[in-house]
Amino acid sequence: MAVGTTKGSIKIFDITNRNFIRLIHYKKISKKEKPITEVRFSPNGELIAVGTGGKKILFVYGRPENNFKVLGKLPFQLPVSSVVWSASDKMPNGKLGILAVAKQGLLFAAPAPSTTESYHNKVLDYDICPMYCRRIDFDLEKVAVVDSTGEVFLTGQDKYLKKYKIPDELIAKTNPGVKAPPSPIEELNGHPLPANVCFTSYNSAYLVSGAKDGSIFVREIANPTKHTHFKAHNFKSGGVSSLEMGREISIIYSGGYEGSLFSWLTDEDVEIPERENQMKIDDVAVEEMEELEDNFDEDIMYYERVIEEEEYQAQEDERDKVKSELKDQLEEIRDKLRELLLSNDYADELERLERGDFCIDIELRDKIQREGNE
Repeated sequence: MAVGTTKGSIKIFDITNRNFIRLIHYKKISKKEKPITEVRFSPNGELIAVGTGGKKILFVYGRPENNFKVLGKLPFQLPVSSVVWSASDKMPNGKLGILAVAKQGLLFAAPAPSTTESYHNKVLDYDICPMYCRRIDFDLEKVAVVDSTGEVFLTGQDKYLKKYKIPDELIAKTNPGVKAPPSPIEELNGHPLPANVCFTSYNSAYLVSGAKDGSIFVREIANPTKHTHFKAHNFKSGGVSSLEMGREISIIYSGGYEGSLFSWLTDEDVEIPERENQMKIDDVAVEEMEELEDNFDEDIMYYERVIEEEEYQAQEDERDKVKSELKDQLEEIRDKLRELLLSNDYADELERLERGDFCIDIELRDKIQREGNE
């Protein structure tokens, strides 16, 4: 399992034994400590695609025998917001590669570099990884692909889910231009707020997405208009941060920015099988491991309150900004009202209005009058 950090590093964990998870490698990826935004293992496990939201994607060896070294860097013309692997035969040259969404409405496709070549962390030019491109709507940010059909689903700030084809035109022949991009093949309603994450299940049966409002949508690929949705995480903290689905059974794992992690069983009739540990370890070592106690509900509620208080304090500057803007708007309204009153004082007698006609809050005026009469 690969994990990206906010300090520009990746951590590799050995999770073959669920009772004994080990950190086996730690690597600094970004010298400027940019947060890691994308960490994707290739389907064959040989490479890891790593992104920081900048203009390049790093390919890291995914095998311990290669010590998880950086194989090479794939440059892009614009910052990349989302990356996904695809083994679809619709990919350029029918090879395993990546799809990447870049700013200003561009979808890129590129074959993966050969793991048998020694690139020594060099820049991978178009001779090594030829780049293909397709123009898409400008505000799309998250990408998912159905390998069996080659369908590409994208979503972004406008909250719609849009379907495109895998790029099949070399970047040199693509002209972004100033005209609007071609219309998507299909457009579907999405989350109430923009999505943070989107992916397809391993069996290409479901399209799963999680949004800033904390909701999760599960769609059937065969009929994407049909979907199930449920509330999973706190929207005040930013909603859903990560999603994954099991390979063998339909369990959805979701993480939230509030710090919680949940698993959701999509089919109540599915039985979760018992799995033997794939990694053999010494029984004595297991017995000597310290047993961790579960947190009681009261402890969990306490930590939730702490997280909410920290979030509230972090947004203090934004609240002060909103208050200042509202105060300025009220001052502007007050000045306009004074101008109207002054203009009314100098108006002709027939055009002049009563002072009470300028009352903005009629309910408050009536309340004051009632209290005065009492």
